Amino acid sequence: MGKKLKIKKQNIRNYCLILFLCIDVVYWVIQKILSVLQLQDFYWIITIAVIYIPLIIYFCITSVKEFPVDFLIIVLGIILLYAVTAFFHPEYQEWFHHPVYGVWKRILRPDRGLFLYLFLRIQDDPDEILNCMKIAGYIMFFYCARTFVISTIRGYWLVYSAQTLTNVEASYSMDFGYDLLLTIMIFSYLALYEKKIRYYLVAGISFAMCLIAGSRGPLLCIGIFGILILIEFMRNNIKRLMIVLGSISIAFALIWFNFSRIIEIIQSVLSSFGISSRSIQMILEGNVTDNNGRTQIYEMAWSLIQENPITGWGLYGDRYVIGRRFAWGYSHNIFLELMVTFGVVIAVILSLIFFINATRLIIFSKNRSVRILFIICLSISAKLLISMSFWYEPYFWGAIAIFVNWEKRKGKFRVNRGGLIGKRVGK
Repeated sequence: MGKKLKIKKQNIRNYCLILFLCIDVVYWVIQKILSVLQLQDFYWIITIAVIYIPLIIYFCITSVKEFPVDFLIIVLGIILLYAVTAFFHPEYQEWFHHPVYGVWKRILRPDRGLFLYLFLRIQDDPDEILNCMKIAGYIMFFYCARTFVISTIRGYWLVYSAQTLTNVEASYSMDFGYDLLLTIMIFSYLALYEKKIRYYLVAGISFAMCLIAGSRGPLLCIGIFGILILIEFMRNNIKRLMIVLGSISIAFALIWFNFSRIIEIIQSVLSSFGISSRSIQMILEGNVTDNNGRTQIYEMAWSLIQENPITGWGLYGDRYVIGRRFAWGYSHNIFLELMVTFGVVIAVILSLIFFINATRLIIFSKNRSVRILFIICLSISAKLLISMSFWYEPYFWGAIAIFVNWEKRKGKFRVNRGGLIGKRVGK
């Protein structure tokens, strides 16, 4: 009976995590069902119910001790920051209640990125999390492939505009490439360690769709993942790592000197199929480093930091100023956003804590699954260097949750160097 209950509890945890990782697909399915009843505006309420009712059942059949109190502390901390900021800056109310980026709607609603922390913290086996990511990766692959085919045939993408609050036609989707990152990374890892053709195909096709239809940002995340996974793959063979890095350097040099020709060939091949790539086109036109207004955003954020470097401007302090010119309002850089929000001193302390602990986990964790999970979450979170807000990014909170799990349970994982995933010992 105990064994059956344990399996049931694990299944509930996995179910909730998979649905949360594929929440865009859940939104889409529920909206389709509710559209028949003209109730599609309530899709997010049904989504929350579908995910959280099993979670509530899970906590009812388990010990109260299994609830991660640290998650509750984070939520209460954000609410306290919100209350203090609202007291000193009542002028922020428009942004606190923004129809797209409001605090309750974009940060504290249970279907938002912060709550990935909860779903990862209740997991006690990194292998199970990897398996959930694999299933979610397959789901996102087929969902994104469907979207890619439909948009290519149609000749344009439908994307949500924060300015008009409606779907508008566009030549590419800013979010599409980011939606594929989990699939690209989890199946690249599986391809390297299991060497199965289907994993290479899924990772390769996903990368191709990302390159053709996505923005440039995901390419940064993929590049960082490539470096980290290479170091992980060669961590026990420094000599081999040096040889591989040398070979990559030579290949990079050859590509560099023939870069324009290579890009022209790729563009020609894509054009023959009636496909265009925004990223490739920008490279050909010499505009790949254009920052689409980020320089102005960074200058505005830096001015705010200089005006109040000690205490910062509180929650959404950047939105109130940047939002006057740009619809989204956030700083498009995690370090600038931290300094605007908390002040320079606290921002530097938080950044150092994150960097030191990330380095500790990658170097000292003896369990491969834990390291891979952290590398995936960290690599996807790299988007915060050039876009998004850390308050909204699920994999930023996911990386923190993976670290906390490792810190609390690292004595319960034994060394794993050769296999695909680590094996858990004890709880």
